[in-house]
Formats: sequence, C-alpha cells, structure tokens
Amino acid sequence: MPEYSAWTAGERIEEAVATGAEALVTACGWCERNFLDSTNASGEQIAVVDILALVERGLAEPAAASAPAAQLEGGVAR
Repeated sequence: MPEYSAWTAGERIEEAVATGAEALVTACGWCERNFLDSTNASGEQIAVVDILALVERGLAEPAAASAPAAQLEGGVAR
C-alpha cells in the first residue's frame, strides 16, 4: 500500500502547512521517510523531525529547545 502511505503523508503535510507549523514531528521511521518524500515531491517548506532527535537536542542544549524548526538537527530545512 505504498500509494496510500504517500497519499496520507501528503495530506498530513498539507494540514501541517495550513496551520502554519514549522515542523512535523514523528516517532515512526516509516512515517518520517514518507513525510520527507512528500515534502521533496511537493516542494513544501516544512521540517520533518524524529522525536528522539528533538528530545536529544532538548536534553543536550536546554536553550536550544525553543530554536526554530529550521535549525533542528535532522530536520529538513529549505
């Protein structure tokens, strides 16, 4: 069902962008891959971040926890 996964990821990206979100955070490696593929295909300007990378960054650099999504390591910033 790769077509359904791609479609679903595209819908979630559209919804996130419509809210003004800077990033989409996920705990699922497959979802992260689908979100990245969707943002690359659509050209949407939103970071896709693994939740563990976000937690790790917050623990390592407490002041960086409020950094814009574009600055998150592992995020896709364009």
